[in-house]
Amino acid sequence: MESPKTNEFFISRPENFGSFDLCKFFFSRKCLSTYQFVETSTQPGAPQFSLIVILTLFLEKILLFIYKPLKLLGNVIEFVLNFYALNGGVFGLLWRVLTVSVVIPDKNSASYRSVLAFIDSRVDLFNTASSSNKVYKINNTFNAVEPFDLTAMASKIAYENPAFVQNAVEKHWKMHLVKFFSCWNEFYKANTTQAFICSDKAKDAQLIVLAFRGTEPFNSQDWATDVNLSWISTGKMGKVHMGFMKALGLTDERDFAKGFPAESPLKDDPSKALAYYSIRDTREGSDNRAQPWRSSCNAVPGAATVPQPNNHTE
Repeated sequence: MESPKTNEFFISRPENFGSFDLCKFFFSRKCLSTYQFVETSTQPGAPQFSLIVILTLFLEKILLFIYKPLKLLGNVIEFVLNFYALNGGVFGLLWRVLTVSVVIPDKNSASYRSVLAFIDSRVDLFNTASSSNKVYKINNTFNAVEPFDLTAMASKIAYENPAFVQNAVEKHWKMHLVKFFSCWNEFYKANTTQAFICSDKAKDAQLIVLAFRGTEPFNSQDWATDVNLSWISTGKMGKVHMGFMKALGLTDERDFAKGFPAESPLKDDPSKALAYYSIRDTREGSDNRAQPWRSSCNAVPGAATVPQPNNHTE
């Protein structure tokens, strides 16, 4: 039986899609592979799929068009909410104006919150002593926690800045923040992938949580990535959404094996750290001599353990 290939892909390119292409598609009904806005190694599929691709490309164009104004709107709303909260509301702000002690929000401080943190302000984990749900405890070295609560909270605070994350993990959860990542996306030419790793203790960790930031509400580029139907074959693991793989550090969108070589193709440029390699090579605590985390670590359901690096991409 022939093994699955890693050089199969389907790529839809909104940057090559225009109104003329839209009209041409509906009037000519040619195969998708004949258009410049689609690149594929296989047959595109049924006509219904072609229509879905066209509709998603049209939606992507709109989302990318409003990216900058929507991002600006989000920044303004976020700043106003923080300004209002840090100054104690309306009456607090009036008093601070009179006493010349107005607080200007600092986006890099632990007190600065995202819009999502204003919607759900909880930072502390649930009190397991009053909970009837199953808790997770490791060798009596770590306070009992609800695994789903821990992973949900980790996913939530991944949208915050590094100082906020550190404060939440170390002061509220009484855990150890290993590292906060802001990683490079070779296709967007920017650090668009954020994640953090925390553990129950700095040395000989028994509990390791890896959380990625997802789609930000005022980032229509994220939404466009979600809508995009591009995929790449990973071989035995099947087909994976291209946006997810690019966020992890894919560098070749036509061949998965070439896109994830044993070592980062951008390793000589520290400003372009790719998520997969940065997380893979992270050592326990701050001791660079420690061995990479192994997949034998006890895993909380829903959390990710960082496996030992392999010399291949399978």
